[in-house]
Amino acid sequence: MGRGMLAAGSPGANTAVTCLRLFLHLVTFCSLFIFFWYAWWWLSDGTYDAKWAAWYAKLLLPYKYCAPNQLAGSYEIGMFLFNWGMLLLAALSVIAMAAVSDAFAYKSPSHWRSASALVKNILSVQLPPRRIFRWWCDGMSIGDATFLLVVLALHAEYFGMYVKRNWDAIDYMEKVGFALPESRALMQTSSVALIFGQMLWPSLWFFFLPVCHMSFLTVWTGLPFQKMIRYHRWTAHIMLTVLSLHGILYYIYWGRRNEFWLQFKDWHNDPIYITSSILNLPGSLSWFFGLAIWVTSFEWMRRTFFEVFYRVHLVSVLGFLFFASMHYSYMWTAYAGSLCIYFVDLVYRYSQATQVSAITACKLSADKKMLTWQLPTDKSFKHCRAQDIFMMFPKISRWQWHPFTIASTPVSSESSGTLTFHTKRFGKWTGELMNRIQNGEQLAVRYLGPFGEEIDSTNLRASTVAFVAGGIAAVPLLARLRDMVRLRCSPDTKAELPSRVLFVWASRSPDEFTALDLPLLSAASDASGWLDMRLFNTGKPGCSSTGQPAMAMGGGTSKQAFFTSGNLPTTGCPAKHKNAPDALPVGADLTHTIESTSFRSASPYFMSHPRRLFPRMWGGWALYAFIHLLVFGGAFLAMLLALSWEAELTCTSPLVLYADYSWKLGAVMQLALIIGGLGLAYCLFFVIHIIRYLRSRQQETAQAWPQLADVDSTFSASVQNYEGKQFLSCAEEGLALPITPGRPDLHALLGNLRKSTMAEKGPASAFGKIDLYIGGHEALSNDIHAVAGRLNGFAAGPNFEVHKDAWSL
Repeated sequence: MGRGMLAAGSPGANTAVTCLRLFLHLVTFCSLFIFFWYAWWWLSDGTYDAKWAAWYAKLLLPYKYCAPNQLAGSYEIGMFLFNWGMLLLAALSVIAMAAVSDAFAYKSPSHWRSASALVKNILSVQLPPRRIFRWWCDGMSIGDATFLLVVLALHAEYFGMYVKRNWDAIDYMEKVGFALPESRALMQTSSVALIFGQMLWPSLWFFFLPVCHMSFLTVWTGLPFQKMIRYHRWTAHIMLTVLSLHGILYYIYWGRRNEFWLQFKDWHNDPIYITSSILNLPGSLSWFFGLAIWVTSFEWMRRTFFEVFYRVHLVSVLGFLFFASMHYSYMWTAYAGSLCIYFVDLVYRYSQATQVSAITACKLSADKKMLTWQLPTDKSFKHCRAQDIFMMFPKISRWQWHPFTIASTPVSSESSGTLTFHTKRFGKWTGELMNRIQNGEQLAVRYLGPFGEEIDSTNLRASTVAFVAGGIAAVPLLARLRDMVRLRCSPDTKAELPSRVLFVWASRSPDEFTALDLPLLSAASDASGWLDMRLFNTGKPGCSSTGQPAMAMGGGTSKQAFFTSGNLPTTGCPAKHKNAPDALPVGADLTHTIESTSFRSASPYFMSHPRRLFPRMWGGWALYAFIHLLVFGGAFLAMLLALSWEAELTCTSPLVLYADYSWKLGAVMQLALIIGGLGLAYCLFFVIHIIRYLRSRQQETAQAWPQLADVDSTFSASVQNYEGKQFLSCAEEGLALPITPGRPDLHALLGNLRKSTMAEKGPASAFGKIDLYIGGHEALSNDIHAVAGRLNGFAAGPNFEVHKDAWSL
């Protein structure tokens, strides 16, 4: 009876899991609160040693080989407990929450889903002035502004607290008649410069936390990787601004004292500053590496010189951390906990990035500008619609990882065992990719992902939805639309889906419209008229990229201009037409090619044979939790080993000053943190990879590589001309869709959608909303935001809530 009550999906199990999830949410929140509280207020109080002295005394780690030396004192113990420990506890709580939900097929209560959707909608509302925010940071939502204001407010509070404390001390010295060692202005300049250095502690915590492709924060908050990277950029700008003010103010202070060069080159080599444990030259070098990161991270630099940006980032981050630790040996306490979370992400990236797969089916469009291609997947590979996979083609570049949006739906990917992608020729990298494939070259692929928001069907349940796409950026919107079409076939979800959908797609190359498959074309011809699909050719009007002559088509045209199968010849589909694009054999049996191909230089190790794509978290939540324990445990043991070096040094050389070895201790601790945090987990994964690789080779040798889905069976439409007009047609199914020349009138299209929604829903629609999804370049996104803003300015009627589905990384 008890076991039945807790069966997966049962009401009893749902109630129990709901209570457990609430408890784990509370644990996660409290852990993160203590994590930040310890940095912002407890450490900055300056009396934490005295307050908890008796409690700390029980936790101090002695160095038994040389009493009374200690491995870890109160400061280190506090960091391990309240910084590392709280962050690890929050991560394990979120993992436990996800694991229990999956095990019991948990479905959150409807009121919880409604409240979550309401909060998400509120946080996604774009703030004015929209034009300025779009120019500055690609838009500012309420959620973005809240995050940014919280970070800035905490920095301002931290700064104000230290300024008041230090300047009050100067006032007290003057009040009691104590002679100041230098002028008040110089003391205040030095004090503010030091405060900006102290502000790097919490600033670096914010800097590293959102940099992960996947972390417990992305699972807990539901924020996609693209949003996290955006927050990482903002926190990086704040951190580097604080760092620059720290360095510049000290340069000014040294210059005012006429000792700039003496201080600048200080590396514990001047008798005047021989007792100082702060080394200035490593600090300046760390700042220079930070400036290199900053300069190369701006958008124009990333897009123009991506490989320069990528290589400078890799080298400069290491230089920044190592020289910062030499500048101040305990700098590791500012970022070690957050860095361990990043190490977990690196370990999981390693589990995929060393694997090699291969393209198994592809097709180039007639104008050679769009490529449709497929990769094979393992049966355990799962993804959500509109998610991205980062890919690297070693023959093109070993440095460039590019995100590709998955075009196929999760259901079709699972049934066919493949993932489908669309790529447009744009720039040198994509041009070389298409040229190599067009020449019949078999390309190895290394991959990471999938990444992005894990969207469920509740995100599609607004009463009215509009999609506006430009060019190949329509892929994520098509993925959403395909899932919507699939869900309408189920009586359980059909009533909850949008009753009216507008899909507007503009492209300079009409062949891109062939990405529309049969289910979408059929949905657009549905008698209920729930889907209104509009295609616009913004390139040369009246020209078919296939160069096919006009065909005799009879019959009248309706709003969507669909034709019966008797009106179109069976040669209308490009797969059977004599002018089919010159490409690899689509859907051909590639078993011999795959089994006989060995990409020896593709993988950094010897795993050179192609395999199906494996999931990002192939070990499940249990392995994910274990990797957290392994990374944090390895880093903790490595730090104790580094501290034992200090204890042994002071034991064998009792007269040695801390200033004599502080920079060496900082370098040793930074090196120990990296080796310990990554070493154990990497070794474990390397052994697992070897075993899985050998097993997969045996299995694929024993049975032939399965025949993959034919690309043309899914994408069978073609662009045709008739009496000076263009149509997207598939004669075999008797479907055609008109292609309108010129740019779409977005104001008219969205305005008419708003009016029809008001007419259908009545007065209740005045307080409703229309979800508007954008997939396109920056100019299109700006135009849509401007149109939505003007339409929302009217007093009556539903408002457009804009969501961006194409990201610039």
